[in-house]
Amino acid sequence: MAPAKIKVLVLDLDDTLLDTKALALMRDAAQWRDVPNHLNRCRVHEGVLGVLNTARSSGIKIAIFTNSPSNYVQALLKHFDISVDFVVAYHDVQQHKPAAEGVQKILDYFSASASEAL
Repeated sequence: MAPAKIKVLVLDLDDTLLDTKALALMRDAAQWRDVPNHLNRCRVHEGVLGVLNTARSSGIKIAIFTNSPSNYVQALLKHFDISVDFVVAYHDVQQHKPAAEGVQKILDYFSASASEAL
């Protein structure tokens, strides 16, 4: 049997897609209003944009599952001009990571099975 074709790449945001260590104390203290003033202290991890571009050119959708709130996620994505197809953030799930609820939402959104996701 042939392996399943990958439909979606599921990524975490903080310290996976982006180096956001500089925002850790603000995140821990839920000081979300202060974040926009410090986005310049973050960076995209080396090679990430290449992976995203390669996935996109192969027809693979990009999703983020994070325990951070959506407004924080959108501010970072906009700041770094990163486009993704779907985001599951803190307020989108009842059970946060490491629970699988967010991953299941992503799979359902793209009508993908677990074997069709990375």
